[in-house]
Amino acid sequence: MYEHLEQMSPFYPSERLTDLAIELIEKSSALEGRVASRTARSIAELMLHANSYYSNLIEGQHTRPLEVEANLRNPAKTKNELVELGTAHIRTEQAARDKAENGESPYDLHFILWLHKHFYDRLPDSMKVVKGEKKTGNVIPGEWRQEDVEVGQHVAPKYQAIPELMKEFVELYRPVNNKAVTLTRIAAAHHRFVWIHPFLDGNGRVGRLLTHAWLRAAGVMGTGLWSISRGLARNREAYLARLQNADQPRQGDLDGRGNLSLRALDEFCEFVLKTAIDQVEYMRDSFGLHTLEHRLQRAFAEFAISIPGIREEGWRLVKEAINQGEFERGDASRITGLGERVARDLLSSLIDHALLVSDSPRGRKVYATFPVRAVSWYFPELFPPGDVLEYSKGLDIDSKQSAAHKIPIAR
Repeated sequence: MYEHLEQMSPFYPSERLTDLAIELIEKSSALEGRVASRTARSIAELMLHANSYYSNLIEGQHTRPLEVEANLRNPAKTKNELVELGTAHIRTEQAARDKAENGESPYDLHFILWLHKHFYDRLPDSMKVVKGEKKTGNVIPGEWRQEDVEVGQHVAPKYQAIPELMKEFVELYRPVNNKAVTLTRIAAAHHRFVWIHPFLDGNGRVGRLLTHAWLRAAGVMGTGLWSISRGLARNREAYLARLQNADQPRQGDLDGRGNLSLRALDEFCEFVLKTAIDQVEYMRDSFGLHTLEHRLQRAFAEFAISIPGIREEGWRLVKEAINQGEFERGDASRITGLGERVARDLLSSLIDHALLVSDSPRGRKVYATFPVRAVSWYFPELFPPGDVLEYSKGLDIDSKQSAAHKIPIAR
């Protein structure tokens, strides 16, 4: 059974992967540059839902984004375990982002323990019970596991070794001056974290939350414009297979010099980096000027029929908010080509139905927002068909002033 750091070697992938990391840096920078900063903050709120949905889906738990969004507005309304699970993930990622914005480093043992505690403290007791073949255990939020475990074919390190292994883990994967090298090491750290299996349960989800926090710290997430978990979930079988393959011992003299396989670690890291690039490209394509305009026109042709007070010209206001980041209320008539009163009423309806948002009921500036209910119009395929409803399926009163108002916006 593992108990020494050297048994986790090699710690880093081959240098050849830095080319992929450079591509990720360049494409993520280009994406950030084409999205207005205020719009990017609104997209980041939507990506919280995507990260939660897909990270839980990887673990075989199918949450519903609309139900989770409703629970964020009115937490007392549900006792559904899956809704609470989705909500806990979002709240934990929000809190991690707030810590980063307050200057706290995610490269810290206390941060990793805090991630696990914050997440599990928000789950019902029934989801803190781990049932194994031989015995049942209870997860203690924010504490290293206190028993030895086997995960599939992998026998995780002795539980007594975890405090020291995790201390060394944090030191091994601290960022270096070369951003591309840092990114390749973040990919490797994702596997090595799961390999250590420091907690009795929740290692996959906490590991992805940690990877997301480290990618943000490395400067390739922007405010949170894309979801690594979405890409991993869309290739779930390959992701899990490569995780497992990277557990295997070195395969001969041409497979590195460590205890574990360098070739398998390289394959895993390459998969993670290519997945990240794919997700950046997906969001880049979603913001194609003509593509976005066409989607908005189609959406508002439908909204004008199904939502009282909405007119087709509303797409112009949403487009302005997305492209510019904000606009003045008094500009609604100019933007839409409608008369002052008609344009003002239309703008009020858009805000009432959370298709636009303002800082206050009479706020001067108006911003873009991306409610889950409308996401299939704005970002097709962000979620699988059927897991989010379109506005055309109906709009209940409770959806007014949606999570765009209720979830604190990243500053």
